[in-house]
Amino acid sequence: MKGWVYILTTKSMPNFVKVGFSTKDPELRAKELDTTGLPHPFKVAYEILVNEPRDVEQLAHKILKNNGFHENKEFFNCSIEVAIASIRKAAKGEIILENIYDADVPTECEDDSWVDDLIAWAEKSKIPEKYLPRKKADLLKLKELELDYSGIELIGIPESIGNLTALEYLSLNGRQLVNLPSSIGNLIALEELSLYQNQLTNIPASIGNLTALKYLSLDQNQLTSIPASIGNLTALQSLSLAENKLTNIPASIGNLTALKYLNLDENQLTSIPTSIGKLISLDGLYLFDNKLLDIPESIGNLISLEKLDLARNQLTRLPESIGYLTKLRELRLLENQLVAIPESMGNLTSLKKLDLFRNKLTRIPESIGNLIALEKLDLFENNLVRIPKSIGNLTALKLLFLNNNQLVGIPESIGNLIALEKLNLSKNQLTNLPKSIHNLIALKELNVDQNKLSESNELSEFVTIVRTVF
Repeated sequence: MKGWVYILTTKSMPNFVKVGFSTKDPELRAKELDTTGLPHPFKVAYEILVNEPRDVEQLAHKILKNNGFHENKEFFNCSIEVAIASIRKAAKGEIILENIYDADVPTECEDDSWVDDLIAWAEKSKIPEKYLPRKKADLLKLKELELDYSGIELIGIPESIGNLTALEYLSLNGRQLVNLPSSIGNLIALEELSLYQNQLTNIPASIGNLTALKYLSLDQNQLTSIPASIGNLTALQSLSLAENKLTNIPASIGNLTALKYLNLDENQLTSIPTSIGKLISLDGLYLFDNKLLDIPESIGNLISLEKLDLARNQLTRLPESIGYLTKLRELRLLENQLVAIPESMGNLTSLKKLDLFRNKLTRIPESIGNLIALEKLDLFENNLVRIPKSIGNLTALKLLFLNNNQLVGIPESIGNLIALEKLNLSKNQLTNLPKSIHNLIALKELNVDQNKLSESNELSEFVTIVRTVF
């Protein structure tokens, strides 16, 4: 049964559109609604004639709701353009007639210039037809577009790409792109967008329209900033921005509460917004090789975090709230300027790897002995004089690096580390080793070079048995 799917608007509700269907003229439906008591009349902004109008309407509603637009009796809080894109996607190219009365969008049935433009671009860029079809009906149904293959000589990205409103996956990696068209924001069905290894210096604000997006990769570009509209991508689960030139991150990033993976490695960040504490689903946060001077207390709210990389920054302290990250399994803090670590670190009882080498630590808190799951502890090249006795509680420890410090002694409790396989004590000020070191039955590699040891025969024999300089 043929019928109409339409969009109605009224000045009385400026931020909403009504998406409905009817077997009669939508103008008549608009007049029927004028009896609702609103001060301004309803007008038809858009209409299409299709064979199964109810099915198209229901699917359009579903698309809008999945993209985060709320419904109230067929009214949605979105723009006319977004509603049109949703209806077109729902119609799957089976449009008999289309009329646009109030929107900045070309009519599909009457204006096919975008198709010609897209095909011309495809030909110039040597994109095979199997990747980008040459027929309008096929273009409107296209769900995946991957242009990473050799032989393709991509010449920019045209505005007409925004008409591929059924796209769910778009990959444009390693194409030397310097900009993106604002029309990319029309791809409201997009779930994965991969743009790594290009030359992008900015991202259009319209990216905030991609509310179905789950995966966004922008690694290895030349980005200096990210638009605040990125905070609209509330379905996003993975965001990778490594190896750019970012100097700041917008506070709106705190809206991405579904985010599980955030990679900001190798940028030029000096701080991160306190709103990062709202990312309660995050299990991996990577900030390696930036210029961070401190970390906000709000980081303690990231209770799902399992991996945290803060290596190679300029941190002089850590917030006490880090102790709330009780699911943390790996913590990298190497090559900073830390002079101490907080007592609260002892609460991280799930921690397996702790890298603190090349800092300026003068002491380690007794609470480190609470890290009973720890398998690797690297304290190479600090300013440590002593190690707390509680280190003997770390019975799961396999790797312990204490070389290049100022240690004058090792506690007897080290003998409790029965799982220890590698122990590096070289380049310290040790004059003797505790007798309990003989209890380290799993030890395979021991380095005590460049100390002040006067080895007893017993110790010499033990060192000879296990010693491998590493």
